[in-house]
Parts: sequence; structure tokens; C-alpha cells
Amino acid sequence: MNLVVTLQVEENYGAHGVDWSMIENNDPAYKPHWKPKGAVQWVFPIKPQTMFWMWDDDVLQKKLAHIADLRGSSLFRYTVLDFEFVNMEVIEDYDMEEIMES
Repeated sequence: MNLVVTLQVEENYGAHGVDWSMIENNDPAYKPHWKPKGAVQWVFPIKPQTMFWMWDDDVLQKKLAHIADLRGSSLFRYTVLDFEFVNMEVIEDYDMEEIMES
């Protein structure tokens, strides 16, 4: 089982060409400008013995938002859009490149 998290990625266009000291010192002249740059998915493996169905969605949302904040920077940020539990199985018996070429 996996926890699949979908996030919005945004780039700070206001940080391009700006002296980093302005960003680091919260200079009022520095104006961030966040532009959506698409989405990304994170996959967190869940151990079978974990009681994931008992997790509170609000608490999980807050924890994921905290991870997104930690992964972000003054250039990029992530916003959690959705999450779901997905049962995924890795199929290694086939080589997709060979299948597509034949």
C-alpha cells in the first residue's frame, strides 16, 4: 500500500535577478511572485501493519503540508492538492521498452 500525494508546484519569479540578502532579510522591496509550474506526485510506502485507515485526514493533511513546506525554498514551493491510499504492484516480468519497440 502507498500513500500518493498530489502537489501543486510553484516557482517564485520574483526571486530571479534579486540579491539574495533581500530575500533572507525580508526586505520590503522584495516582492515574491508565485507562478504555477505543474504538479508532482510523492509516493510514501505504507507498511501493511500500519493502521492507516485509522489516521485522521485533517492531521494527515497538516503533516503533509509541513513536509511540503520543508521541501520548498525561496524559489519553489509545494501545496498539497490531494492524497489517497493506492495499492500498487510493481511488475518486473516485462521490459516496457522491448514491448513498445516490437
